[in-house]
Amino acid sequence: MTLRLLEPRWRERIAVHRDLRRAPPRRVDPGQLNQVFMNLPRHACDAIAGTGNIWVMSAPRATR
Repeated sequence: MTLRLLEPRWRERIAVHRDLRRAPPRRVDPGQLNQVFMNLPRHACDAIAGTGNIWVMSAPRATR
């Protein structure tokens, strides 16, 4: 949902790649977590002057 809200910031300029996996359960403050999920992609978009890529992953990839 957050990525859809922010889409106008990057449409036709930045490719957003998603690798969303089930992460282990954690105790979190939902309000603070929502703020993080809103701010990270927003600041990443602002940091890219021209075209670029953003990767969003919910769990680390397995290493070989």
